[in-house]
Amino acid sequence: MRSPYAYLAMDRYVAMTQDYNLKINLRLIYPVAIRDAQFFLKAPNYRYL
Repeated sequence: MRSPYAYLAMDRYVAMTQDYNLKINLRLIYPVAIRDAQFFLKAPNYRYL
């Protein structure tokens, strides 16, 4: 799941691991603007706020 709102389901992840004996490997994924420092220079059509 790659959404900035995935943290809203965190309690469900914990409940599933307990109820179904699962192991969930959560990995944080940074937005492209943080991963690539040159993002705004490379994407001239990106709308600035």
